[in-house]
Amino acid sequence: MVLHHIKMAGSSVLLVAMTALVPACLLADTRTGSDYIAVVVEAEDHSIKDERWILTEPGTPDQENDPDPNHSDLAVGQAYLELLPDMRVTHADEFGEPTSLWDQPGTGPRAEYPLYFPEAGRYYVHVRAFSTGTEDNGLHVGLNGDFPASGARLQFCTAGQGWAWSSRQRNAGGVGPCGARKTIWVSVPDAGVHTFMISAREDGFEIDRIMLIKDLSDNTRICEPVGADDIQCSDGVLENVDGVADMAVTLERLASESSELAIDESVVFSAVVRNADGYDSAGDVQLTVAAGLGNRWDLVTVDPDCTVQGEDIVCDLGTVAPSGPEGEKLFDVTLLPRHSGSLDITASVVTSSIDGTPGNDSSTLALTVIDEDTLSRLTAVIVDSASAWVSDNESVLRFTVTNDGPATAEQVSVEVSLPSGVLVTAAPAACEVTIAVICRYLQLSAGESVTVDLGVTPGSTGLISVNLLAAAVNQDASTVDQAFDSVIVSVSAADIEPVDNEPVGPPEESGEVDTGTADSGSISLWLFALLGMSLVVHLARRRQLRAASVQSPSTRRHH
Repeated sequence: MVLHHIKMAGSSVLLVAMTALVPACLLADTRTGSDYIAVVVEAEDHSIKDERWILTEPGTPDQENDPDPNHSDLAVGQAYLELLPDMRVTHADEFGEPTSLWDQPGTGPRAEYPLYFPEAGRYYVHVRAFSTGTEDNGLHVGLNGDFPASGARLQFCTAGQGWAWSSRQRNAGGVGPCGARKTIWVSVPDAGVHTFMISAREDGFEIDRIMLIKDLSDNTRICEPVGADDIQCSDGVLENVDGVADMAVTLERLASESSELAIDESVVFSAVVRNADGYDSAGDVQLTVAAGLGNRWDLVTVDPDCTVQGEDIVCDLGTVAPSGPEGEKLFDVTLLPRHSGSLDITASVVTSSIDGTPGNDSSTLALTVIDEDTLSRLTAVIVDSASAWVSDNESVLRFTVTNDGPATAEQVSVEVSLPSGVLVTAAPAACEVTIAVICRYLQLSAGESVTVDLGVTPGSTGLISVNLLAAAVNQDASTVDQAFDSVIVSVSAADIEPVDNEPVGPPEESGEVDTGTADSGSISLWLFALLGMSLVVHLARRRQLRAASVQSPSTRRHH
């Protein structure tokens, strides 16, 4: 004979049944729906418990070192367990004796519950608890003497909400300390009786009941407790353990956001490693920092968990659990550059597990090391462009490039940009005229300068822009020195030729009239003369016709 104790909200029912499979100590409620199997047990219906778990009912006297009031009025059956004494109430309180925090699962005060599970499989653990703050909101759960990672750090972010349910693992799912829902579970190996366990993480924890739910919907429905006793299902899919992790690494320079440093300046940076997956652990994780030790960098300090292997820094992390922002692992390194130039540092992380997102497995810290003794310092100046140019006339564009730095400028190029209407009519042999004018020099020594004269002829009037860009490679062959100058030049029309005092005559045989060199006065005079000549010719013609009119008709007919 077995005694089943099914406790509903506000009532208690005893069921007696004959079975050889269920032990008489079992006090639980098993429910089966189309989408779930649920096993429900009251916190006070334990088979064994640590003495620090105190049964609290309406008549329970006040306890020493219990700052919370009695909350049994809204607990199911008006009874619950509380872990006392509650020594650490606020974050500022000491951890002192007796122990108030057990971060390692299974090390804190326990309570055990022999439960009958109708089927094997994963059962998501939901706990109804009363949290008053951040120091009484954590619990561990396990099965058959084992506390797996999937049952560690059950988290409640429900302070001020009274009795509330949670199935969230601290930091699980990448959503911060409160965790994602349904991330606490136990794996039941077979149908039958198994011992479910709770283990304290923080003192002051108040627990009312436990509900373990197995999904029967093939992950198409999400079933969770609501209120004190009901279960509600809704359409949805849980992202959960799938055997795929997501290791990630980033490099962060400390104490400076600049990408440049001096040759005698050390760089301090952290390699930040985390498993960005919210549910799966990553095994055999190894971080490698490719620093080119002895070639590009000298090692100053390194994290004690890392070793030097050849030119690299290697850190073995072992198994990395799913981690939110609080689960990041930091490895600090200090390096000193051996020479100037672009000295990138690359970190990569590998794991023996499947990594679902390989794109975040490496990170590069791009750094430029500057040695002033290896730098040129160019200046570029347009020194003579005249205040104005004249259209269709050649002018001189003069510019000077000087190396004012302590080192030779290598592979010097000077580019002059002119508008399309300006014709380059003369240039030195070192300069090539294409769309722009580009002058090239093998090097400019420290203090050396070069002056260039270009012959330019603008084709129209107006304001034009002349741009000058000088560039060179520094001695370390990895940094570029540049200088720029620009001027605005005014282009005017050509001067008008003066008109001489020669008599005005008829146009040349070509019939062309040069109107481009005469002023308005000379044009008027020439037109007046032309009209006068036309009048003289007209009068002479009239005299000829009048003389002909007095001749005889026969004479006229002859003509």
